[in-house]
Amino acid sequence: MLLVPRIQAAPAPTMKKLAGRPAAAPTGGRVTRPERR
Repeated sequence: MLLVPRIQAAPAPTMKKLAGRPAAAPTGGRVTRPERR
């Protein structure tokens, strides 16, 4: 849940990372957690 608000208020560089995987945004952060590793 913390990743959801964090992504919305994330800077441009973070948005670019999500752009590579559009499925990460709708997932709610599940795909974002492993991606950051």
